[in-house]
Amino acid sequence: ALLRSDDGGIERQLGAELALQQFYCTLGHGLALFFAGQLEESLGRFEQVLALADAAPEQRPHIAVMLAQVLWALGSEDHRALARQHLLEAMAEHPAFLPGLATLFAIGLLQDDGELVGAVRAELASVPSDPQRCVPRLESYLAVLRDDPAAGRRTAANALHREPEDASLWLLLADFDALCHQHAGAARAAAAALRLFRQAMCVRQAWSAAPPQALLNSATLRLATAALTVESRALAADAAASGSGCGAAMFAAKRAVMYGPWMEDTWACLAKVHGDGH
Repeated sequence: ALLRSDDGGIERQLGAELALQQFYCTLGHGLALFFAGQLEESLGRFEQVLALADAAPEQRPHIAVMLAQVLWALGSEDHRALARQHLLEAMAEHPAFLPGLATLFAIGLLQDDGELVGAVRAELASVPSDPQRCVPRLESYLAVLRDDPAAGRRTAANALHREPEDASLWLLLADFDALCHQHAGAARAAAAALRLFRQAMCVRQAWSAAPPQALLNSATLRLATAALTVESRALAADAAASGSGCGAAMFAAKRAVMYGPWMEDTWACLAKVHGDGH
């Protein structure tokens, strides 16, 4: 009897493992189809993933966001209404799920739905943890859409005051300094982001098992190349206004290309600075 009981436990364990494998395989297939532009096929796979989500219940809110993004990408009014409805239903079950709130916020902005944006902003204010700094970014984007970059800059500065060691927030401030035509400030903020990036990379080998989120946000190659391109454009604009040379801007643009030679933005920045200098 004991042996039969053990056999039943093994069968259940194998069944759970197979269900989990099927879930992740179907999810991977759906994502591959989405990025290949085969949206209808991707939608079918994500619907299957939802049906298989009992194997990984903690992934349900993530799948809900992905499914909403596929529906939105299909483009018709019906699909987009379904995306919104599906996401609202998912968020009713997971009200503090930040990626879902961010997606709803984006839908509200795209549909010019002030009521939805306001409701999401109220929920965002009560979110206990924001490791990727989504809230200041979303508030800043809202300011841009309202043609008020100064308000976006204030939002970035306030967030930076709370987390001064996060290079991604310095980069956000640099972006808004540039939008506000404060080119010297943009260059300084981008340089601060780069300084934190270099510090984070220098101590990376000594990271603990759970390093601070600001350190994780600072140690990315994408951040370094973005900061260098912002710095380069800001230095070029400052040089053009003062009539001085753009050697520093060219140096920053070349460093951006060295860090990310496969990134189109870095080459576009280098071409622009080179063209402006001639």
